[in-house]
Amino acid sequence: MVRDLARAEEISQEVFLKLWRRPEGFQPGRGAFPTWLLSVVHHCAVDDLRSRRWDVQPLTDEDGLPRELADESTDLAEAAWIREQRSAVRVALATLPASQRQALELAYFAGLTQREIADRLGQPLGTVKTRCRLAMQKLRTALAGVAEVNGNGHVTGTSGSSSVREVRHVDL
Repeated sequence: MVRDLARAEEISQEVFLKLWRRPEGFQPGRGAFPTWLLSVVHHCAVDDLRSRRWDVQPLTDEDGLPRELADESTDLAEAAWIREQRSAVRVALATLPASQRQALELAYFAGLTQREIADRLGQPLGTVKTRCRLAMQKLRTALAGVAEVNGNGHVTGTSGSSSVREVRHVDL
């Protein structure tokens, strides 16, 4: 989301410091820890994007093609796995109704809050929340066969192989 590895590392560190200083922020009765942790990371990333709105990079290059973000530390197998994940997510996004896809794109790629999405689209906040929730449910179902994440943050591939790969954030 932030499209900068160093900035993403800083945000991760900020999240873990928040957790260390205030562990009571997690309430087990409201959901699973990984879900809560990812939402905290997402909100911190959105806050960072808002603070740097003037420094936003376009998602496409001069020719209008999606920009590939280079990461020299990535090996070929990992790069192939990331491309496979990107492709699966793009296909799954294409199956969503336009209104649901637009709400998710504004939330996750533009970093807007649901309130900001509602204002931009001229829709009630409840409608935007419902569209996001339904879209996420459909994506979860559509991507269920792509990978399974275990409790250690590792993922096993679709072929049922025993190889385990580390999950990393995938920029679309």
